[in-house]
Order: sequence, then structure tokens, then C-alpha cells
Amino acid sequence: MESKEEFQPHVPDAPHGTGPLPRADEKPRARKPQIEILEIRDDFVKFVLSNTDISMANSLRRVLIAEVPTICIDIVEIEANSSVLMDEMLAHRLGLMPLVSKRVDMMKYQRDCDCQGGCEMCQVNMSLDVVNVKDEPMLVTAADIVTEDNQFDVKPVTTRTLQEESSSSSSSTELAASSAGQAAGVNTDIVLVKLGKNQELKFTAKAIKGIGKEHAKWSPVATATYQMEPDVRINEKEMESLDENAKQEFVASCPTGVYYYNEIEQRVEVADPLRCMYCQECVRKSEELNIPNLVSIAPKPGRFIFSVEGTGSISVDQVVMMAMDALAGKLSMIEEAIHEEIEKGGMMDGGDTGSTYH
Repeated sequence: MESKEEFQPHVPDAPHGTGPLPRADEKPRARKPQIEILEIRDDFVKFVLSNTDISMANSLRRVLIAEVPTICIDIVEIEANSSVLMDEMLAHRLGLMPLVSKRVDMMKYQRDCDCQGGCEMCQVNMSLDVVNVKDEPMLVTAADIVTEDNQFDVKPVTTRTLQEESSSSSSSTELAASSAGQAAGVNTDIVLVKLGKNQELKFTAKAIKGIGKEHAKWSPVATATYQMEPDVRINEKEMESLDENAKQEFVASCPTGVYYYNEIEQRVEVADPLRCMYCQECVRKSEELNIPNLVSIAPKPGRFIFSVEGTGSISVDQVVMMAMDALAGKLSMIEEAIHEEIEKGGMMDGGDTGSTYH
């Protein structure tokens, strides 16, 4: 028979899942963060960031949301609009419409460009001119926008661009979904406005490079979240004392399916600890069964599960890589600034490196 390990409940660790704190006389430990990909698609990636602490995890999340550049419409000049949508609302919808930004690194920020008022290196021009001459309503979508030829391949994110991205990356999930939608007669492109008979919409727009910190429309992600990786432990000795119905009730108490009841061995097993969302339903169930130490759940030190969903402007793997490059650049700037302050303090104070940082 296999020997069963003795149940070891979790012991409170250092705050925020950072692992044991170093002693006062101990030098800080050098960390080498690592990434393990759990799931990846064109518009979604799930990975584990390990060998680091919550400060680095939260920094990466904030950079994913606000520091990775994309290209979005910033100025709209409406020449004719007889639709039910006001000019301001239409301009707002156009600004939030994602644009393909795979070559955003080649484009200059307009504030850094030497031109006056925009040029081919910092701006992409777009236009739309449609009139509904039919009796039935007409849907004006992102696919109707005409984009001026540009070296950055900027264009609205449409079903066609998503299909091209899916086929180039050998992923068929989005391709199958969009093809099914088209086969069913469903327009899957982003709808800008609906025009009635004889209604007209004509405008020109200018798209520029920016980051989410300036405005949310430049954010390359729809969501970017993380949670600490859960460590789920079952007290096998206490679990064996329960009857079959109680075991199945315990398994059913978890809304995400973390546990599995093995009918052959008549035991409860941890099916997938990564599904745990710390809802504590299983803990409450164990308390109802009068066995409070039936299960123990705690975050693993230094391991964080990220879930990132893109908007279609940039593939999520490219977004994550760009975010890491941006974060590394910020850390390098901080390191250089500290060294400069130390050298300045040493020269001015005769070797005293005590400085005040703001």
C-alpha cells in the first residue's frame, strides 16, 4: 500500500505571498522571475509568473493596461451626419474602436515628431462616406472605414483582420467562430451606427500613437488580472471519516470544480487547484460537517496566475512581451538614477551616500 503523507496545514507566511522574510543581517535574495504558459490564443493568454513578489506582479499588470502603446483615432472631423447618433457620441465610439497596431513600434509619438500638425511618420488618415439609399436600415461598421495607405498597416480591427491573424498563427478558434457567424448571416464587425433611408454619414479621422495612461482607448487589453496560485490540501485522515454522501456534498460545494470524487477508491481528490478562486465555500462546508481542518487553502509564495485578454489591436503574446520590455526599461531608469544620486552624494559629501529620494 502507498503511504499517505501526513496533513500539513498552511502556516502564515510573509505578507502578500512573498515567501519568508530575510533576517535583518541577511542580504536580499536575488530573484529570477520565470513565466510558464498555461493557455494561449490569438486574443487570450494565461500564464504563471513565479520567483517574484506581488510588487512585481502588480507592476506588470499596470504596465499591461497603461504602458503598452497602440494606435487609435484621436481627431474626427464630421462633415455630414444625419443619423440618430450625435456627433460627440459618434466621435467617442470611433476613438474606442480598436485599430491593428502590430507595427506600432515603427510609428512616432506625435509629440516627439519634428513635423507640424502630423505626417506619415506619426499619423494615419481615415475616412468614411456612406448614404443609405435603401428602404431597410443600414449598418455602418468598422469595415466600411477607408484607411489611407500607410507603412504601419493600420486599419480597423474587423472579422477579416482577425481571420488573417488566426490563419497566420495556425489557430482556428477565432476563424471558426467568425465563419460560423458569417454563415448564419450575422455581421460580426463593430457597428458604428445604424442609418435609416436617405440618412448620410461622412467624416475624416486621424489616428495617432498613445498609451493607456493618457486615455483608456489606447489600452491594448480588455482585461488584465492576476491571482496568487492556490495551494489546496485535503486532510486525508479526516476525509476518510466521512461517508460517501458527505464526500460528494463536499465536492459539490466548490462552484469551480476544484475537487473530484473518485468512485472507485471512494476518496476526494484535488482535480485542478488552479480553478480555485478563494471563495472559501469548501471551507464553510467543512465547518458545516464539524471538521474545520478538513481542507486548507493558501496562496503559494511568489506564484501569480495572469489572465490577459486582448482587443485585437495587438496579439496578446506581443502585448506581454512589450509590457515586459517597458517594465525592464523603467527598472533600468530607476537603477541609473540611484547610481547617479549615490555618485553625486559621494562627490559632494566626501563619500557619504546618504541621499533623500522623492
